[in-house]
Formats: sequence, C-alpha cells, structure tokens
Amino acid sequence: MSDGAAIPHPAAPRRSVSGQWVVIGAAAMVLAAISVFIVAALGQPRSVHVSGSPPLPAAAAAPLLRPITGPGAPPDDVLSRLVVPVGSRPASYLSQDTPEGQYDRQATLAVPQPLTEVVSFYAQRLAALGWRVASVTVSRDGRGRQVVAERLSRDSYTWDVGVTVEPASSGCRVVLRLFQRSET
Repeated sequence: MSDGAAIPHPAAPRRSVSGQWVVIGAAAMVLAAISVFIVAALGQPRSVHVSGSPPLPAAAAAPLLRPITGPGAPPDDVLSRLVVPVGSRPASYLSQDTPEGQYDRQATLAVPQPLTEVVSFYAQRLAALGWRVASVTVSRDGRGRQVVAERLSRDSYTWDVGVTVEPASSGCRVVLRLFQRSET
C-alpha cells in the first residue's frame, strides 16, 4: 500500500452519481410545482369587494339597447330586467352572433358616474332584478372591473350579461355584452 493510492476512510460516505441526479430531479420537481402554483394563482380572476351603499338611480336599458335588439331577441323577460345608471349615453354597438344564430351583442356606453359606483350599481341591481351574479372581478387588462351574471329565460335559454367598467376622462366607459348561451 505504498504506491501512493489514497485509501478511502471506512466512515466516509460514498457519493453516487445516480444519487445526485435523484436529488437534482426532486428539486426540479418542487420548483416546477411552485411555479405552476404561482402562475395559476396570478391567472385567476381577482374578486372585487362591492360596497353596500345605495346604488345609483336606474333607468331601463331597453331604449339604449334598441339598436341591438330585434323581435323576441332578447326575450322581454331578459331585456326588461336590464338597467343602466341614469345619465348613460350610447357610444357604439357591436353584433357578433354565432354562425348557429346564438345572440351575442354589446353596447358601449358613456356613464358619468365613477367606476366604483357603477360596478356596485350593476352587482346590486342585477341581483335585485333576478340575475344570478356569478362574479365581480378585476378585468383581464387590470384597468377596470367586470360583473358577470346569468338568468334562465322563458325561451328556455340561459342568458349571460357581462358588464365591463373602465375609467374614462369623464366618469367611465361601460361595455354591456348580452349573449344567449348555447345549451349544446
């Protein structure tokens, strides 16, 4: 044993290359799981608190929605249960009905009241008018808020209304999207 070769100490642990890869692989899996959790958490809509203060005065939405309505579409039990804040003015309209004929249209309105009051208005008024408010969240772009509600109509379809409220130079901009959900 005098050839100069080092003799390992019997108490020293042996390091295996395959054991190192197991540790590295486990660490990578933990980091991947944490990354997925963070991405999922950030991608989820964030709920918005709706104040309990009395809502703004309401006006029937039907006159402002007339350019995007037709005979029976949307049905009266849907249209009559939509309101807008008093002072709302139409800005534009968009029709994007599906090829199958499902109603999907929107009206953009200029509303003179502040964003928080308008979001509370829609969350409270839609619920009071028989809509099931599904969510009140921060809009996808983070600039505004969105209220989503649904109701079953006499025409046997479920109708959804999405109200996106964004700040504007004078009050806010409201996009009221109304669509007939396909039951297929």
